[in-house]
Amino acid sequence: MNRLAKIGRLLPLTLAIVASAAAAAALTIVKTSSVVSDPQGNLLPKRVPGALVDYTTTITNPNGIFTTVNGLTFTDPIPANTELRVADLGLPGSGPVAFAEGVVPSLLTYSFTSLSSSTDRLDFSNNNGATWTYAPSGGATGYDSNVTNIRVRLGGNQVAGSSFTLRFRVRVK
Repeated sequence: MNRLAKIGRLLPLTLAIVASAAAAAALTIVKTSSVVSDPQGNLLPKRVPGALVDYTTTITNPNGIFTTVNGLTFTDPIPANTELRVADLGLPGSGPVAFAEGVVPSLLTYSFTSLSSSTDRLDFSNNNGATWTYAPSGGATGYDSNVTNIRVRLGGNQVAGSSFTLRFRVRVK
């Protein structure tokens, strides 16, 4: 097994940025995945049907002291053959996406109200991002296989030298 397979895979993502071209080009974006658990309860879990996988994207603004990125919108397709966990990923009311500041805070803001809210900072699509009005339902399992994409609209400005992470969880079908 190669080392990359053990620590996660670098995966494709889409990041839409409202900023100057110079500021947007300088962002560092790293997306990884890690298997949290599998149905067999393996100590080193595998990506098999029923496995839970976390996808984490770290976005860093390594620019010099005077460069601030204004308004970030992060969109990401849900990987094929998986279903998105739409239940709380953290504390009650936290929603299905975890936002965490880096060592140097980004000063961006994120809020989650409900799966059907049109005023919070998290949107869902069930048509590959053509529209962002889908209201997921986790049912008894907490997962929705109809979600094809997520969009996180962060408020504020990402200051120079800062970073943040976004994490969501899927279950392999």
